[in-house]
Amino acid sequence: MKKKFTALLATAALSIPLLLSLNACGTKDNHAETDLTQPQHGIPLVIIRIDESDTSIADMNNSEDHSVRCTGTVEIKVPEGYVSEYGDNALPEGEITLNYIRGRGNYTWNPGPDAKKPYKIKFEEKQNLFGMGADKEWALLANTEDASLMKNRIVSLAGEQLGFRYTPQMIPVDVVMIGSESGMAELGSYCLSELVSLKRLGVTDAKMIAMYYEIQNLGEPFFTTGSGLEIKYDDPEEENEQVRDYVNALETMIGEPDHIDEETHTEIAAKMDMKTAADYWWVQEFFCNGDAFATDSTYMYLDPDDSWKLYWGPLWDFDLSMTDVSDGEEENTLAGFNNTAMLWIDQLRYKDPLFCELLKERWNGSGDADDPGMNRLLTDITKEGGWMDRAKEQLRSSWERNHELWTVPDPEGNEEETDYDTAVEKVRTWIENRRRWINDHLDELGNVYHTVSYTADGNTVRTELVRDGGWPDGMDAPEKEGFLFVRWQTKDTGEELGTVKITKDTEFEAVYISEDEAVKPEAVYLAYSEDWAALGDGEYWRNYETVIPEDAISPKKTWTSSDESVATVNDYGTVTLLSEGDTVLTLTLYNGLSASFTLHVYDDNSISPQLPEGVAVKSGNLTLKIGQTEQIGFSLLPASGIFHDYYIDYESETDGIIKIDTNTGTVTGLKPGTADVILHLFTDSGKNEYTDRCTITVTE
Repeated sequence: MKKKFTALLATAALSIPLLLSLNACGTKDNHAETDLTQPQHGIPLVIIRIDESDTSIADMNNSEDHSVRCTGTVEIKVPEGYVSEYGDNALPEGEITLNYIRGRGNYTWNPGPDAKKPYKIKFEEKQNLFGMGADKEWALLANTEDASLMKNRIVSLAGEQLGFRYTPQMIPVDVVMIGSESGMAELGSYCLSELVSLKRLGVTDAKMIAMYYEIQNLGEPFFTTGSGLEIKYDDPEEENEQVRDYVNALETMIGEPDHIDEETHTEIAAKMDMKTAADYWWVQEFFCNGDAFATDSTYMYLDPDDSWKLYWGPLWDFDLSMTDVSDGEEENTLAGFNNTAMLWIDQLRYKDPLFCELLKERWNGSGDADDPGMNRLLTDITKEGGWMDRAKEQLRSSWERNHELWTVPDPEGNEEETDYDTAVEKVRTWIENRRRWINDHLDELGNVYHTVSYTADGNTVRTELVRDGGWPDGMDAPEKEGFLFVRWQTKDTGEELGTVKITKDTEFEAVYISEDEAVKPEAVYLAYSEDWAALGDGEYWRNYETVIPEDAISPKKTWTSSDESVATVNDYGTVTLLSEGDTVLTLTLYNGLSASFTLHVYDDNSISPQLPEGVAVKSGNLTLKIGQTEQIGFSLLPASGIFHDYYIDYESETDGIIKIDTNTGTVTGLKPGTADVILHLFTDSGKNEYTDRCTITVTE
């Protein structure tokens, strides 16, 4: 097992900020040049020298799939007085030859010249860096979404202290890249980190796997379990029947019984290490990791030295953790026990009282120094004079220069932090609030699912299990002669289905209205007259609708596709894309009113769509009577094209004269007068905006 973290230096050396003018690597400000080849901020300096005779740095940085690689050397310099937090300053002398350097990461990789880049580096020979162990492959983590620059290190520390066999270690460094053609670029503050691999795990012939729910384009898994978990093998990447059989058998043992008694618990524990399962879940769940169990960074391994028992870990990929860093006790800060969804662990929490007891034990720890438990570990990290305070002083000078070089976005959409103390305090407050909430609610660990029932005229017609804090699926209500279905509403409070998050067992009852009393639809409008969809996306949904009048009852809606070889559509408007071509999608209401639009499905392997370059109002200016409704039509520019990555919004500059649906562009006259409507077209994820205007005149 790796050495534990030693204490960081109580203070970090302060120094003059590095200075560099803007160059090809895309930093954001201009500075007079100084000597960038020496450590300036009290932490090690990594100098990457790139040979651009065959491949340029710009080509590598623009590679969307990380396939473009550069070669060169790496030199690491240590400032005077620096001591690695792993207790070893061991470094090779001089420059280290690179096998390659390339981009890395999914969410964190932003190709192009203007973003801070994470990299993977591979040396020609194994290197032992700062006591982290010898290996060829290393990562430079950019921490682009982390204003504190310490979230990944906090998780690494937690993994080490909890006793996982292996947790990737990392130290903060400054990075400079020097291209043989493009010159010198200051890249800012990074983490030099180990990578997950079986070699570092240190278990001969172990089988490491990545287990996840597919929400990203991660390629084809080797197999998918009955519950939908997708499995890839890591190191080596090859089909393995032993892993398939073992994982499927374990899933059956956990998923099949309605209740897991002591005997079954023991049988499961013989095949899966319960301690690492509990610790792994605690780390993912406590830090509210947005990537937990959803990417191929969810690791576990089968240990041949322990009857091929399955162990959880190593921990990896926490860039999207601790995202609500509010000062107060906001809802997302104290977001319960169901921020991450892993079916096996959820079922154990729901069915297995012994596993819930184990989770409590792993939270509180045994009291021994070597087994602090999550609660005490987090207290030691955040307390005054603790790990965070020491890390903050160590990083302060590097953070200040990194902040000058790069914009660090706030995950909640707020303005970026311009003060390091504030950035760190937000993370500290988040951890402390969440820790206190968990201490107050440990007895709720088993609240994973709740029963939702649907009743019509006093008869239960369906039940479903809904995850705590989730949304029920709903269902079509039974038909009732002479009546129209209005809505499902909770029996105790009357809240409508779709507005209620499930936090307890809940009963919804069907509400009907007599056909004679129901307000009937008079018109229906869709947001688009035509739209485009990439075949590779698999599904499409952008079918916003407006039914007039607003209080009309339309209990049953039907969607149809004119060409089901191109696309099919269900009654909820979700379109399954099947082949290249055009199809007309039609929404029909129960009384026969309908609206249609054309969907163009293109093959994104052979066709490159374009961003619209403008928008024009089709209908021109409109004149309405009070109570009359019309739709503002639009067309995208240029007139012919295959478009993607855009959305439309409508804005009224005059209050009270009209009512407008901002999704579909339908306007209703309210009182006499003139109102201007601005049609907004946003493209490239909102980076570009185009507008056109329409004047609405309302008469008596």
